[in-house]
Amino acid sequence: MSEAFAHVLTRSCGWRAARLAALLLCLVLAGCGDSEPDQRKAFIHFLQTFIVDKPGVHVPKPTDDDIKSFGPYATHYTLIVNFTSNPEMINIGAKMTEVTRTTDIHSIEQLLAHRAEIRAVSADLDKLRDAMNREFDKATAARGALQQPDDLKAVFDKAFERDVAAPVRGFNDAIPIAIAIATTSAGLGDYIDSHRNRVEISGTSVAGKDAQTNKDLNGFLKSLVTDGARFHQAQQKLNAILQGS
Repeated sequence: MSEAFAHVLTRSCGWRAARLAALLLCLVLAGCGDSEPDQRKAFIHFLQTFIVDKPGVHVPKPTDDDIKSFGPYATHYTLIVNFTSNPEMINIGAKMTEVTRTTDIHSIEQLLAHRAEIRAVSADLDKLRDAMNREFDKATAARGALQQPDDLKAVFDKAFERDVAAPVRGFNDAIPIAIAIATTSAGLGDYIDSHRNRVEISGTSVAGKDAQTNKDLNGFLKSLVTDGARFHQAQQKLNAILQGS
């Protein structure tokens, strides 16, 4: 799921957003002979055809001729480009994959050995989520400041929802669950490590030698099972947003 998102962004935004923004500005300043209605029509067609009508997240690169045909509306597209190519958005996909990998423990001893790594990934995800939401707030404010006729606004809003708002909601749903899983996994490792004389370890299984220890262990394991199911559902929803399936 998160690897797919990273692939979508790197595939669609491998060209540099700054370079595109500069090109857009130059072409707009140079001007073109098209009328505003023609420019608006061209931009609406681009958004509708290459973003709104396609499932999943797509941030296509317009040709030079496309950009010229958009006129001053070309700069509006940089709002979507700049957000989706933001390092926080790209890194979040990689960190989601890393959380899945680090919490996919094949033995209790492996869990004990990787507690610090699990905690570090969890902390990174939390920071990336905050950064993503700050950038989203900026993008939303910039979106609100755009001056667009109603017909263009209706289509641009759909493109913004598809490429910006929906992925942010999906990650905001999934990330807290991923953090909870990482936190519980590391906590389970801490508990086992500090109660080694009261537990029996066999591969991925651990059992307490007394009722209280069993109760404590079961609390960790129950949380992991519950959050694991929730995370799977969140992954499916996020994949539907990113891939359209």
